[in-house]
Amino acid sequence: MTVDVNTGLFGQGLRRMGKVAATLIVLTWAGVSPVHADEPVVELDLAIQPVLSANATHDRYLPLARYLSEITGYRINLVTSPNFVAYWQGMLRSDRAPDLALDASHFTGYRAKYMGYKILARIPDKVSYSLVTRDDDLVMDPNEIIAEPIASFSSPGMGAVLLDRMFPSVFRKPVVVEMPGTEDAIRALREERVRAAFIPSRLVGSFPGLFVVATTEQHEAPALSAAPSVSIEARRRLAETLLNMQHTEAGRLALEQSAIERFDTPTEDAYLDDAKLLTAYWPMGPHRQMQ
Repeated sequence: MTVDVNTGLFGQGLRRMGKVAATLIVLTWAGVSPVHADEPVVELDLAIQPVLSANATHDRYLPLARYLSEITGYRINLVTSPNFVAYWQGMLRSDRAPDLALDASHFTGYRAKYMGYKILARIPDKVSYSLVTRDDDLVMDPNEIIAEPIASFSSPGMGAVLLDRMFPSVFRKPVVVEMPGTEDAIRALREERVRAAFIPSRLVGSFPGLFVVATTEQHEAPALSAAPSVSIEARRRLAETLLNMQHTEAGRLALEQSAIERFDTPTEDAYLDDAKLLTAYWPMGPHRQMQ
């Protein structure tokens, strides 16, 4: 889902005026000052991985998109997906691949290694996933939920990849019930439709009444990368804006509202190493063409 401000009677009038003129008026109306008012405003789609539902993802990251638009003069459109299958399939299609993406290390590394994306900035943190049950149904070992229903993200999200690694035997696995977002997984757990849930560890504290059975190894936190079609100047301006957000009051507020501590300079090798996590899921993907 792409979030656009050109809706309603106001948006209809803008569309009649043409895309470039409409964009300039929307930016001015929203308090955004293009860097060069006499030039067409560049539009860039920013895709966010669906760890949350589409609506929650939009609400969480809209402050980030607005701040980037205000500072760079580009028009940043948020793009959400209903699940990880749709998200990654969109990444692999040249006619749908986003200009920008903020997502997990295996997605970021894969695109950087095989699709020409440039990593602009990283969230300086580590990410893990936790196997949780209700606190009135204590499970002390992951093996206790073999053949039991467990709520998890769809493949090839990081959650699905790490869950497979937790249960490496094809004959000894839980029954995965795919969920579109963390809230859905917790709802299924509380309603006893599943025995356990597999969710990002950082979100465990957001939902009371959970018991942590096991936690996976850590991986790099999400990073924001740009497609090869994004100009060098745009990449430079976006990276500069991201890395300096923490130093301005408006930037700190946007980070806080988007639940991001700050952005930091990326170490590309740390992400490239996680690209291998995806190759097993997409045997005919871009990596196959480069072998």
